Amino acid sequence: MTLPGKDRTYTYADYLLWSEEERMEIIDGVPYLQATPSRLHQEILSELHRQIANYLVGEKCKVYPAPFHVVLNLEQENQKEEDSQNVF
Repeated sequence: MTLPGKDRTYTYADYLLWSEEERMEIIDGVPYLQATPSRLHQEILSELHRQIANYLVGEKCKVYPAPFHVVLNLEQENQKEEDSQNVF
């Protein structure tokens, strides 16, 4: 599939149709291409993940390294997840 254009608003339902080869996020319905993380960014992320995961051993909480998408339903209380226009 081709990358989305900025001529309309997009939702999580659209996001699910896009190729996982391109890292995208949607903010207020507008798609943004995410840059590839640098080596330094990955080193910092790895250390933070290790420290937090070690701290949470035996707890109910979990920590996940990127990439991991999060859907925020900021628009309405009863909005369906697939209609959300905020996917990070």
